[in-house]
Amino acid sequence: MTKAILEFRNVSIRYKDSDKLALHPLNLKVRSGESVGIVGESGSGKTSVALAIMGLLQGRANVEGDIIFMGEWLNAKDKSTWEGIRWNRVSLVFQNASNILNPMMKVLHQVAEPMLKKGRRQAHERASKLLEEVGLEALWWEAYPGQLSGGMRQKVLIAMALACEPELLIVDEPTMALDPMSKLQIINLLKTLQKRHRFGMIVISHEMKLIEALCKEVYVLYRGHHLEFGKVEEVMKTPRHPYSKGLVGASWEIDAYRDIWGIPNYLRESVRGGCPFYSRCFQAVEACRKYEFTPLEIENGQVVACKRGGIATLLDVRGITKSYKVGKQKFCAVNQVSFEVAEGEVLTLIGASGSGKSTIASVIAGIQHGDEGVVRFRGKEIEPLHIMRERGGVQLVVQDPDSAMNANWKVFDILYEPMKWNLNYCKKGALKHMKQMLRAVQLDDDEGFLQLRAGQLSGGEKQRIAIARALLMSPKLLIADEVSAMLDPSNAANLVKMLKEMQNKLGFSMIYITHDLYLARKISDKTVILERGCVKQYGESSAILDDAIESIEAYAI
Repeated sequence: MTKAILEFRNVSIRYKDSDKLALHPLNLKVRSGESVGIVGESGSGKTSVALAIMGLLQGRANVEGDIIFMGEWLNAKDKSTWEGIRWNRVSLVFQNASNILNPMMKVLHQVAEPMLKKGRRQAHERASKLLEEVGLEALWWEAYPGQLSGGMRQKVLIAMALACEPELLIVDEPTMALDPMSKLQIINLLKTLQKRHRFGMIVISHEMKLIEALCKEVYVLYRGHHLEFGKVEEVMKTPRHPYSKGLVGASWEIDAYRDIWGIPNYLRESVRGGCPFYSRCFQAVEACRKYEFTPLEIENGQVVACKRGGIATLLDVRGITKSYKVGKQKFCAVNQVSFEVAEGEVLTLIGASGSGKSTIASVIAGIQHGDEGVVRFRGKEIEPLHIMRERGGVQLVVQDPDSAMNANWKVFDILYEPMKWNLNYCKKGALKHMKQMLRAVQLDDDEGFLQLRAGQLSGGEKQRIAIARALLMSPKLLIADEVSAMLDPSNAANLVKMLKEMQNKLGFSMIYITHDLYLARKISDKTVILERGCVKQYGESSAILDDAIESIEAYAI
C-alpha cells in the first residue's frame, strides 16, 4: 500500500472565541496519487480540517494532536516551517472564487504573481501554461475576474493552486453553485490533473455525487465528530451510520427515481454528552445518551461511531410459512419467506393478488400465527397481538379503512380508543396529541371534525384517520397494506407523499405493500417480490425494480 503523505493523529481544533471543539479528535490519512473525501453538512468541521493542514489557524484556534506531512510533525514546527510548506508543497483551492480573486487584477497577472520572484517573464510563461492546462481559453487571460463565469473562475483558482507543483491539493467545495456542465468540466479537470501530476487530493464537499466522482475513500463528519469512514462505493451503497444514510438520501443526483428527503432537524430533545446525532437519529435508544466517543481508527473496511454498531435490524423475518384449509384442501399462502427491515428503512412487498402479501403482514403484526418460522422485532420474538398494543411497536393499516372502523363511531372515539386502552390516556390528555396528529396527516383538528362519524367521511379522509390512529401509538414499524389502492390518483398521490413525509419526520420504518412497481421504486430502499407465496427476488429496490419495469415495458411494446 502507498505510504501516507499526510496523516492526522487525534487532531482536534478549538477556536479561541468558543468553548466547544470545532473538530473532535480525528484520524485521517491521504496517500500519494489518491483522493479522499470529507463530507458533512455546514458546520461539520470540514473547512477547519483544511485550514489546520495549511497552518492558517495559528492565532485563531488551538490545534491539538499530530499533523504529519511527508514525515514532518507540522504542528510542532514554528511559523517559518509552515510558510515553507504552505503554497509550496500543499495548496488549497478555496470555495468562493469571488472572495479570493482580486477584482482589479487581470487573470494572467494573478496566477503569475506568486511566481514573480523567479522573474517576470518566467512567471508569465508559467502562468500561461497553467491556464492552458486547466482549460481556460487564451481569450480570457487578460480579462478581470468579474468578466468570467463561475466555472472559469474556478479554473483560475485551480491554476493558482498548481503553481507550486504541490504534493497535496485540497479542494474546498470546488463545484458549489456551478451549472451541471461546468461541474462536469471541473470534475474531469481534477481527475486529469491528478493523474498527470500524481498529487494526493482532499475533496471537501457536502455534495455526495462529487465525492463519489472524485474519491476513493470518504470521511463523514457531523458537528466536528467523525461518524463514519469507508470506501466511497460502500458508504454510498450501504451507509452504516444513520447520518450517512441521510446524506445519501438527500442527494437528488444519487438516485434519479427517489423523492428527496433531508435529515429531520430533530426527532427528540437533545442531551448533553452522548451521541451528537442523538436528537436527529431515527434509531436512537436510551443508551445512546451516554455513548462515549473515541476517535475512529482508520482501517481498510467501513468503520462507524455508533452505540448500536451502525444501522440496526429492526425486523427479522425467518422462514415464515402459513397454510389455510379450503374445504378439504390445504392451500399454502406463504412458503419459507425471509427478509429484514432495518431501522429507518422502507421495504416494499410486491406481488400479484394472492401472492401472500397480506398474510405476511398479519403474521408480522401478530394477528395470526405462522405454521413455521419466526418473526423477531428488535431482537425478540413477536408475541401475538401484544406488539400492536405497545408504544414503539408495530401498527398495521389495511387496504379498506371501512373494514377497520365502525361507520357510526365519531372521529374522536376512533382515535381515542387505542390511546385509552393501550397508553392509559384520559380524554383531556389524549386530545392534544390527537389534534397534533390530525394536523400532521393534513386533516381538520376542530371540534366539528372530531364529532363527525366515520360514515360521513370520504375514502381519503378515512384512510388518513386510520394512519393517524396507527401513528398515535408511536410505532417503530408501520405496515401499510395497499393503503392507496382504493383512492383516485390525486388522493392516492397526496396520501403516499404524506405518509413518506411522516416516516421521514418521525423516524419509523415501514413495510409498504403494493403491486405498483413504479410506486415501490419511488419510495422504498429494499423490495421483496413475491410469487405464489414464495420470495422471487429480494434486495435493493433500484436494481430489482429497474429490471422488472423494463421487462414489463418491453412486453407492453
